[in-house]
Amino acid sequence: MEIVGFNTKGRDEDYFDYCVDENGVDEELAKADFIVVTLPSTESTYGFLNEEKFKKVKDGAALANVSRGSVIDEEALVKALKNGKLSGAALDVFEVEPLPKENPLWEMENVYITPHISYTSEDMDSRVMRTVILNLKNLKEKRPLINVVDFKKGY
Repeated sequence: MEIVGFNTKGRDEDYFDYCVDENGVDEELAKADFIVVTLPSTESTYGFLNEEKFKKVKDGAALANVSRGSVIDEEALVKALKNGKLSGAALDVFEVEPLPKENPLWEMENVYITPHISYTSEDMDSRVMRTVILNLKNLKEKRPLINVVDFKKGY
């Protein structure tokens, strides 16, 4: 099994066998058995996984979205789930939250829905506190902070 990442520069990152930029995404979607979406919500990622992209996905692939609902065109997602292009989906985020009760995703047996809680873990509180303490020390010692948001990029 290979773990392939996608980022704007296609630069390799830890935990991935290799990474691609936008030019390599379609080829990787056609090979992937499982797609985990972790994209930020930006102008360039809005509706990134749309009907055109889903057509390129390997038949029977499964999808999990733990990032932002806006990166997936929900109408195209429902279509891909209904026609079997996707075998299933685990969804923690949606374009409209909470997910409206009339949304067809609720009635689909091949969809697992969670209430935007994928960020939680037993260790979350202590990780947050370690990060805050480290950043306070870095600030005091005039060193770079970690996990800084670049507002121009949107993440």
